[in-house]
Amino acid sequence: MSQKTLLLVDDDPEDQHIVRLALTEAGIQVNFETADSGMELLERFRAAEQGHKERLPDLVLLDFNMPVLDGISTLEKCRTFPDSDQVPILIFSTSRSELFIEEVLQRGAKDFLTKPVRFEEMVHLLKTTVETWLD
Repeated sequence: MSQKTLLLVDDDPEDQHIVRLALTEAGIQVNFETADSGMELLERFRAAEQGHKERLPDLVLLDFNMPVLDGISTLEKCRTFPDSDQVPILIFSTSRSELFIEEVLQRGAKDFLTKPVRFEEMVHLLKTTVETWLD
């Protein structure tokens, strides 16, 4: 069986770096990929739908606050593709609003993760998330 792919969609290079470090620190063995925008994620879904070699990720962490196309808009557009329900998309945000969380879950997110402030919390969050969604 091939290694699972976790795709982080986040326009902040520092957040991408921190998630990569946290995965390593937690000993999580995944193919970690990044995308800088929701448009890149949509292109990946489009390419897979058209039969290109592009393979959909096994898990997507999708930042909410991004320019051009925010997380909710990206999520809604992703969910229009066939087989998109096979890819868990988790919104990854600093927001903790219950109304916001309820909204993203209603629009097709499989879960909502609050970006932790401390690195140790990030390591624990990612370990728990990967065990839940990729095992």
